[in-house]
Amino acid sequence: MKRFIKLFFLYFFIIFLSVEIFLRLFFFYFERYSSWEERSGLFVYDSLIGWRGAPNRRVHVKTFESKFLVKTDSLGFRNLFYKGEKKGRKVLMYGDSFLWGYHLNNEELISSRLSEELDVEVKNYGMIGYGTDQEYILFRGSVEDSSLVVFFFYLNDLRDILHDNLDTPYKPKPKFIIRKDSLILTNCPVGKNREKVETEKRNIDLGIRYRLSELLKKILYKSFIVRIIFSNLQYNSFGKLLYEKNLMEIPEYMKSEWDIPNCENIPLALRIYEKIILEVKRECKERGCDLIVFMIPSEWTYQRELQKKLERLRVLYGYNDRYEEVMDSVENILKRNGIRYIYPLEDFRRMDAKRKLTKKFDKHFSKEGAEFVKEILRREIEKSF
Repeated sequence: MKRFIKLFFLYFFIIFLSVEIFLRLFFFYFERYSSWEERSGLFVYDSLIGWRGAPNRRVHVKTFESKFLVKTDSLGFRNLFYKGEKKGRKVLMYGDSFLWGYHLNNEELISSRLSEELDVEVKNYGMIGYGTDQEYILFRGSVEDSSLVVFFFYLNDLRDILHDNLDTPYKPKPKFIIRKDSLILTNCPVGKNREKVETEKRNIDLGIRYRLSELLKKILYKSFIVRIIFSNLQYNSFGKLLYEKNLMEIPEYMKSEWDIPNCENIPLALRIYEKIILEVKRECKERGCDLIVFMIPSEWTYQRELQKKLERLRVLYGYNDRYEEVMDSVENILKRNGIRYIYPLEDFRRMDAKRKLTKKFDKHFSKEGAEFVKEILRREIEKSF
């Protein structure tokens, strides 16, 4: 019996160690392939916008979920040469990584497919990491004529416009503030180096039990096996118990800094966004072109698997995600200012029930997702022409 117990623990240790090593290698490569932007040479510093695409590049990108070829034009954007007949119609599109085309070859981009089907020149001015503020600055500085301008909006644009020093792989960025009811551009020209934000450390003694639980938690989180187990436990009552005993980190997706600003900052972010999009509207009117805002639904509002997770977080922790509430607020801004927009939330819900529109991990559009968005935009753009 003793020999059996010894063998059991020996095999258990060997299996545990093997799985731990495998997971460490897995996450090492996952992190490596997920942070390809800094190593790609596809982005360069820009004193006005913070960063832009490097011009005339041809780079094969390999991420954890895909391989794709990025080709940039003389301005650093992913525009294909338009071979069709120019009929005085042109569409300019501004957005972030969803429009830029994460996971997609140039020929598969929303803009490329629209240009091909509509026989109209469609220019893609999307850039990874851009917020609505940077997109507006880029648009304002262009001298290109167009019949239609499309601005993409995603939830984290509200986070982007509140900051000039984001924790992203890119340089710092400019930021608009409101002073006397007017937009004022700050942090421009943009510095080359990100500022180091010092946070005040407060030593609050919460007692011996807290210090012991904090130490035990740090030891547990050294193991990748434990991290994976805890990432699943967070959605049940045992995970809640661990969290209350300070043995589990704050449940995943309850950290709102990435998708939306902290709750108290949402009204300010919405106010700045309204000012910026009104400036875009005014600029379009002066140029004699139409404006459409395409609101990309957050995956948390249409993917059933994620919605179930959010519901568990609400029940267990009282978590208020506010995704739909904030998107409704943006929709109301566009409505009351007479700005034409597309918010295809129900279309996304119906289509996602049939096939996935995004990649599993980083939630950017798959080829099918980009094709679906293209089809929605095609129908709307045809109304303008």
